[in-house]
Amino acid sequence: MECHPCYIVTEKLKTGLQTTKFTGFEFSEMIVTKGEYLNDNYQLNKSLPEFYWMKIIGKQDVDDIIIGPEKSLLVDEELLNYLKNNFTLNYMDINPERNEFDDLLDQMIAKSKK
Repeated sequence: MECHPCYIVTEKLKTGLQTTKFTGFEFSEMIVTKGEYLNDNYQLNKSLPEFYWMKIIGKQDVDDIIIGPEKSLLVDEELLNYLKNNFTLNYMDINPERNEFDDLLDQMIAKSKK
């Protein structure tokens, strides 16, 4: 089963967001299992942290976080600043630049709609 986009967050981020006034999301518990690949390739000296499914339920012009028309995550500036100031965002692309691959995908999608 695949669900896109899907956002998985740590307990620290979940708790942090729940103590704010920001809107447009809710959390659900999830079960995380370690597969053979993880066991074979990563020797973790600690257990995996608790993860939660962050469901984006925001509505445009109402909430602080929404899923945009192209399935991208859209976050208002105040929420983004909160995240930058309180959490590590190493794997978050902020305003990612378009490249030739994006253009190719756009062309392929346009052709498939004809």
